Amino acid sequence: MGCNCGGGKRARAIGTNPQMPMVFGEDDPNLPVRRVTLIEASGGVPAGASRYVRGSEVDSMIVNNKLRLLGKR
Repeated sequence: MGCNCGGGKRARAIGTNPQMPMVFGEDDPNLPVRRVTLIEASGGVPAGASRYVRGSEVDSMIVNNKLRLLGKR
């Protein structure tokens, strides 16, 4: 018999699936969701981790080598 404290559901980290991307800058649902590797740690996510991201600052972060584009989803 368990403690019933988890409800059988595991918490998902933001950015691990395309429906819940990490947001950099202003969010706009019309912007594309992109799969990237974080070059610098951000928001508790370590450098080298891959995440789905969206936002007004994503393009400039790719150009400035803070994110590396992995491809289309």
